Amino acid sequence: MNTKVFVKVTCILTVIWFLFNLLFFWMHANVDSYFYFAIGEYFRTGNYPFQTPFIYTKPTTISPPLYGLFFTLTHGLLRADILLHAVQLSFLAATSYLLYKTLRLHISRRMATLISCLFALFPINIIYASNVMTENPAQFVVMLIIYLLVSGNASLAVLVASIGTLLKYNLGVYVTFALFFFLKKPMRPAYPVLGIAILIGWIFINHAITGVWGLYDTRGTQLYNQFVAQTKLLPPKDHPAVIRMRSLLPPTTDIAVPYWDIQQQLSQKLGNEWVAVDRVLFQVAWGSVTAHPIAYLLHSLQNFARIHYDHVPHWRNIGSIGVIGLTGTDQPFCGNLGSVTTCMPVIMTPWSFAIWNRYVQVEMWLFEALAAPVFYLLLLPALVMCLFWGNRRSRLVAVAYVVGTVPIAFTIHPDPRYIVPFYPLIVIIVVYGFSIILRARSLITS
Repeated sequence: MNTKVFVKVTCILTVIWFLFNLLFFWMHANVDSYFYFAIGEYFRTGNYPFQTPFIYTKPTTISPPLYGLFFTLTHGLLRADILLHAVQLSFLAATSYLLYKTLRLHISRRMATLISCLFALFPINIIYASNVMTENPAQFVVMLIIYLLVSGNASLAVLVASIGTLLKYNLGVYVTFALFFFLKKPMRPAYPVLGIAILIGWIFINHAITGVWGLYDTRGTQLYNQFVAQTKLLPPKDHPAVIRMRSLLPPTTDIAVPYWDIQQQLSQKLGNEWVAVDRVLFQVAWGSVTAHPIAYLLHSLQNFARIHYDHVPHWRNIGSIGVIGLTGTDQPFCGNLGSVTTCMPVIMTPWSFAIWNRYVQVEMWLFEALAAPVFYLLLLPALVMCLFWGNRRSRLVAVAYVVGTVPIAFTIHPDPRYIVPFYPLIVIIVVYGFSIILRARSLITS
């Protein structure tokens, strides 16, 4: 089989696999998915559907608002999950197309097509196209921002980044990133103005909902998990933040744990005020960072590596759909989030669950076997090469990757889920890295 035929077959298989997923697989969800549904319900009804142990006096904007609007707009549909599944597969297809367009600036059409199809077939991408989470649409936003920047349209990139921030808060760094390129060559300023206006408008809405000035009402929980829970390093015992937290908990409570282990006890003592709970967590976490700055720096650099391979980037229980006898967190959620029905394909067959579970189990085995080698042997060397020896385009993508992922490493516990939106950049960086090697080799042998 020659290369041309192989590429065509791969593209056809990609289309078939997408259609198969849409018809025979389904949407799945986890506890984080609930918060998107909850904020959507708040927009629709004015009431936030709290559930134990997450019961507070005010709604929380811990989850960005844009994804929740889907639940609001599709409330009357019988099976909104089918529409959501189709939309998210379309996002993956569009991301792959933009990846092709970007790679095409650097490599042949045939090779760019093959890589883009393989990206679309990548199991984690398929799994997140079936997940009631924002990683899949955020991936499209990241790729669109990069495509616009390499195409010289920084103005529109600012607008896209601003909208994307309301889909996934950590994409807010790309507003500043795109603004940097816009200010170097200001053109069509209406887009950046509109983007900034959207963000300012949401800040005022967030304040009206939560009483907090900012994009959202949460800042302490992630940093607490990133440093305190991971390293077990605390501020001195006489630190005001530690004294405050200890006063709210039973005397023997271990506080060097993930925040969710103590949040209910803190909430009960703080009048079920989520913002107050978050403030207590942040003050202890920040006190720990300032007390151990070198340890925090080294830990965060280690986190940068670990967010690429620490564990599979999704809940393991999604590989146990339909298994009888599971309890607790081993039992996957299969129910309704409003009009979104989970674990229910368009066409149910006797082998639907078995095929899906095997697919996920093989994906998890491959990820755990290959993720670390891919990071250390491919991505990290390619990233360094692009930063120091690449051309303008490869440096732009490499810096964009660093800008997007390093803040995650410094503020959030090591969960590879958070870098799923940046997978297209990984592909581009690795391809550019190989190009740099080949170019250097040709110079040496010429």
